[in-house]
Amino acid sequence: MKGTEAARVLGEISGLVPEAKAIVHAASGLGRLVLPDGGALGQMRDLCVGTGGFLSVLVADAAVKRGMDVWGMRENVRDLMRAVKREFDGENVLSPGRFVG
Repeated sequence: MKGTEAARVLGEISGLVPEAKAIVHAASGLGRLVLPDGGALGQMRDLCVGTGGFLSVLVADAAVKRGMDVWGMRENVRDLMRAVKREFDGENVLSPGRFVG
């Protein structure tokens, strides 16, 4: 995401959730978004995916996490991560049921 695209996305975030706190690095496109509750996560993820990005949930109540894919990765990345997990933890003993396991 270029600087102008980052500014546009920040504007859209402000329009959707005025109380959200967001910062996006103009050069890398990586950012951090803090929402007062999980109600707008779906909209925020759609916005990020629409620009070719993704949205991972770092901190949220368990109820919010249960209802969504917290990693928000594209399928091709998820397949790669599953392959890495199988290679290094073929018995699925490290954090079973979490991440891509």
